[in-house]
Amino acid sequence: MWTRDTDSSPAALRSNCACYRTSYDPQFGLPVVGEHYRTVGGDTDNWTYTTYTPLDLRPDDVFASLIIDGENGLFWARTADGALSLLPQEEGCGYGFGRTGGGPTALADYLTKLIASNGKDTTAGGPPYSIRTVDQQILTWVESKPKARHLELTLEELQAIQRG
Repeated sequence: MWTRDTDSSPAALRSNCACYRTSYDPQFGLPVVGEHYRTVGGDTDNWTYTTYTPLDLRPDDVFASLIIDGENGLFWARTADGALSLLPQEEGCGYGFGRTGGGPTALADYLTKLIASNGKDTTAGGPPYSIRTVDQQILTWVESKPKARHLELTLEELQAIQRG
């Protein structure tokens, strides 16, 4: 579905395009909003997309691999049947690499849970962080930024990282 916001500035002044497109993620049914911005001269022509991350994969999904998109700061899950999803995460709890902020600890916590359940427990969150047990090998790996911009690690490779 396409809509055009003709009442907002600068679209009302006809100096550029401000279009919106709504759709949904066919795997998980989550809403997606695309926003198009283009200047009259065409110097800027950009689409941005906004969506939610799931709190869990689908009930029968089994985690197969972690995909790291370092360029865009995104983390994906590939299921055993090949479906892709943004890596499930708690509200307000982003993932990251390095030694700053809560992102590395949140990612290490989620990966620790995935490894312990052999990829079956894909729910984000859990008990308060103060009582969670994050695997130190996984945390050390997450705190050291990966050399590759794009990386896909299978569950078995994550288990090998955990073993050291």
